[in-house]
Amino acid sequence: LIDTSKELGVKIISPDYKTIDKNIVKQLQENGFEVLPWTINDMENFKKNIEYGVDGVITDYPKQMKDYLQNM
Repeated sequence: LIDTSKELGVKIISPDYKTIDKNIVKQLQENGFEVLPWTINDMENFKKNIEYGVDGVITDYPKQMKDYLQNM
């Protein structure tokens, strides 16, 4: 995935949030990719992905997620 994505000029990887962990996020970022998992619609998984260090998330509830981040 990493080599092919680099060859294609990919800048952002958007995996299903259920398929990643902190190590995968770190590896992707160390290889120059931004990581934006999809579609996180519950706070438990949102918080977990924030702890993983993702660059952003795809969600159906952006206001809820924004409010959480502003109150951290």
